[in-house]
Amino acid sequence: MYSSNANMSLLMFLCVNQNQRHNLAVVEAVGFTLSQLLQAKDAAEKIIPMVLASSLPSHLLSVLTPDPNFGLAPAIECAWCLHYLTCSIVDKRELLAHGALSQCSSLLVSLGDAIAVGNKEEGIELLVCPLLRCVGNLLASCPVGDLNTQVCDVHLVVALCALIQAYLQTRPALARESAWVLNNLTAHSSDFCSALLSFNLVPGLIQLLPFSQGINTLILRVLANVSHKKKFCVQLGQLGLLSALCATLKMTDQEMVTLSLDILFMLVSSTPQLAEEFERQGGLSLLEAIQYNSEGEMRRRATYLLEHHLLFVLW
Repeated sequence: MYSSNANMSLLMFLCVNQNQRHNLAVVEAVGFTLSQLLQAKDAAEKIIPMVLASSLPSHLLSVLTPDPNFGLAPAIECAWCLHYLTCSIVDKRELLAHGALSQCSSLLVSLGDAIAVGNKEEGIELLVCPLLRCVGNLLASCPVGDLNTQVCDVHLVVALCALIQAYLQTRPALARESAWVLNNLTAHSSDFCSALLSFNLVPGLIQLLPFSQGINTLILRVLANVSHKKKFCVQLGQLGLLSALCATLKMTDQEMVTLSLDILFMLVSSTPQLAEEFERQGGLSLLEAIQYNSEGEMRRRATYLLEHHLLFVLW
């Protein structure tokens, strides 16, 4: 199976005209076989370089859009193949050059739109999951300067928020992966941070902060990405982020408290008005409680905020 002939056979199968039902059945079978090969113990040395050197990635991408007459199965198998490729290589430039990030993110936009209006075709989560992992990993490797050309549709943030809401109760792991992708997407892009505000998605994200299972920490990281762009801080304050931070600062989860302190610093250092609003909401007593009841980094951050950005409010 590791010979070049095996690789060429797989390629020929995937090159078959995919518009015919029986050929898509073959594509599904080949996709499953390839996914098993890509998970083999020595795949990184023997299989993956061969696949990347061929036109297989392009053919896998061409099958991603589900055929309405055949179902999701071929797209699911090919999406998992792309996931195994993406997570197995350090240098992802070849996959980016093939358009993997662009196509996977575009399909996520379509799926998110469909799920948002109640279309939950059976098995659709089996396609959403590998697509999320592909996009999340490729975003982490995409040069910042290329992000807007690789992901052209800012509606991806809408789709990701729809996926979080749709799977929050039934499949929290999938909601968490959607939040992870949203974090990677907003980490280095003002455009996608701006889109969260333009599409009025921030209030919905704030409502997710009480949820556990790792979802709330990722959501807080997304909000930190937005607040890091100083020009958005006033809007975040107007949308209720300060009052939400007053709640998260009381949590026992140290990561949540530390992230909350980071966001609070960015908000109150951006304008005195937000510092005054935080004080009006009883924020000073919360910081004093952290200062006296916590240790290490949390205590230092709370002390710094009080001494450099908030105590002047009382003067």
